[in-house]
Amino acid sequence: MNIRKLQTAQTTTGTPYDPQQPLPYPYNIGGNNAVLRQDFWKGNPAVLVGFSTDPNDPVGTLTEADSWWAGPADAIIGQYASFEHSNGSIYTDLRPITDAVELEVADPPAGLPRDNREAQS
Repeated sequence: MNIRKLQTAQTTTGTPYDPQQPLPYPYNIGGNNAVLRQDFWKGNPAVLVGFSTDPNDPVGTLTEADSWWAGPADAIIGQYASFEHSNGSIYTDLRPITDAVELEVADPPAGLPRDNREAQS
């Protein structure tokens, strides 16, 4: 199973990395654009919708997440991730993405959900 990890900047301005400050918790994105590690996120966010080049106009500049899987993981560095919460509301993280990598992980044991969408059904 492949997942992609998104790391955002420490601040909304994207100022240089401060090694004395912790990095924000990364978003791990799995199949169906599901945000993994729901034990941490608890449905906020639940699903990656896409990426925006302008956080002030996230809908007008939105690229859907499905197209991201077809290209290199790091193609969205400098953009802003837009998500859907489990209650259906949409929001854009105002911290720019500073790193995106593809990770290959072992499939979960039989009987366990692969992502939070399977867990909800």
